[in-house]
Amino acid sequence: MTAADVSPDGRFVAYALSEAGSDWRTIRVRDTDGNDLPDVLRWTKWVNPTWLPDSSGFFYWRYPEPMGEEFTAAMGAGELLLHRLGADPAADETVWVRPDSHEWMPDPWVSADGAWLLFTESPGTDSRTTVQARRLFVDADGLYQVAKTVVPVVGELTDAHHVVGSDGDTLYLRTERDAGRGRLVAVDLAVTDPVWTAIVPEHATDVLVDARPAAGAFVVTWSCDAAHRIEVIGRDGALLDRPDLPAPMSVIGVAARSGSSEVFVGVTSFTSRATSYRLLLDAPRAPELTPLPQPGPELALPDANVQRVRAASKDGTPGADDAAAPRRPAVGTGTDLALRVRRL
Repeated sequence: MTAADVSPDGRFVAYALSEAGSDWRTIRVRDTDGNDLPDVLRWTKWVNPTWLPDSSGFFYWRYPEPMGEEFTAAMGAGELLLHRLGADPAADETVWVRPDSHEWMPDPWVSADGAWLLFTESPGTDSRTTVQARRLFVDADGLYQVAKTVVPVVGELTDAHHVVGSDGDTLYLRTERDAGRGRLVAVDLAVTDPVWTAIVPEHATDVLVDARPAAGAFVVTWSCDAAHRIEVIGRDGALLDRPDLPAPMSVIGVAARSGSSEVFVGVTSFTSRATSYRLLLDAPRAPELTPLPQPGPELALPDANVQRVRAASKDGTPGADDAAAPRRPAVGTGTDLALRVRRL
C-alpha cells in the first residue's frame, strides 16, 4: 500500500496498491464497513488521491496505458483527472495536463471550505514550484465542478512554495521567495497581482520547515541548531505560545486542521524512540504537550548527556555550523559513544 486518504466525511478511504516494487499503482475505494467499491483506477503514479469537499470523488494522476511492456515502455504525458465515485474511469474529467512537458506534475490541494483547488507544480523532483488556483463551484445538478479560469499565484520557477491553508479567498503559503530561510505569507486570490502579506517573517538564523493551520492559529516548526522547535502563531502573526519539547528533538510530524484546536505532534531523537504528543490550543492555561500512550514496554537506555557544539565554518564564519553531540555509554562497553550531526 502506497497511499491511503480518508474522505472528508469519513465514509471512504481511497487507497493505492503497487506490486513487486513497481511505481505503477492501482487505486481502489473502501467504505467504513470494509467493502471495496467497484471503482478501480489503473496506471496511476505519484499523486495521492485528493478528495472533493463533499466526498463524491477525488483527483488523481494517471498515465496512458503502456503500449508495450508495462515496466519498460516509455510513458506519455500524465494527466490530473477527477474521478466521481461509481463513474467509469474512462470518462474521468481532465483537470490539468501539459502534453508538451511530460516532466511537469501538479500537487493538488482542496480548501476545507470547498472554494478553491490549488496546484503546486514542478518539473520532476525540482524543489522550486509554480502555483495556480482555480475556483470550485457546485452546478445545478449538485456536482462540484472546476472553473476554467486559472488564477496565477506564482508564475516563475525560481523558489519553493508550499500551500498551508486558506480562509475564504485568502491563501496562506510557506515560501522561500525573498526569504531563503522561509516565511509564511497571505495572498488574496480575489485580487489581480496581489501584494504578499508576511504573517511569519524570515528568521535571522532559524529555518521555517513546516506550517500547519489550526483553529485561529498556525503551528510552525523551526530548525534551530540541528534540532526543531515549534511555535503557535496567531493569524495576525502574533506569537501565542512556544510549547516546550524535550530538547533537542526532531519533529517528525504535525497533524492539525484549520477548524480544530486539537493538534498532534510526533517527535524523536538519538536517545529516545518516536513519541506522539497532544496539544490543545484552547486549554484554559497555556497549551502543554501531553504525551500519548506508547505501544509496548519502554526500551531501557543508558543515561545520556547531550552537548551542542558550535564551530566556525571553513571560511571563518562563526557559528555557521551547529552540531548536536549526544554522548552515552555504548551498549555492552564502558566507553563513550559520540554522535555528531552537522547542519548543512
